[in-house]
Amino acid sequence: MKITEFIAFLIVFIAPSVYQRSKFMLNRHSFEKLSASREKSGLQIHHGHWGILIIFISTIYTVFVENNLYTILAFAYGWGLLIDEIIPSLKMPTIDRELELKVYSEAKKPTFFLILFTVLIFIILFIVV
Repeated sequence: MKITEFIAFLIVFIAPSVYQRSKFMLNRHSFEKLSASREKSGLQIHHGHWGILIIFISTIYTVFVENNLYTILAFAYGWGLLIDEIIPSLKMPTIDRELELKVYSEAKKPTFFLILFTVLIFIILFIVV
């Protein structure tokens, strides 16, 4: 990795946290309204989840296609989104453990299908690429 690519990686890695934290400090009320993706899906989608998705896509592209500056920057952006939510999620108090366990239990089938779907994507990409 060249120095310019490394600097670009660092900037893109730091950018999501700087943006989210600045937005929170300057306009805290903007966080009170649910995003369109949360409102329509009913899921608790946070920017860390988008980070995981971006990391996942970048990984697939890197493993099955090629590693280039765009995948490196996508990794950085995805990790930046995810890292910004790790400490807050670890410090989130458990108010209703029974509800957490119920949700975890109910997620068994969708999780299985997500894993199966992911494995199928890997197999298809392995065969095609």
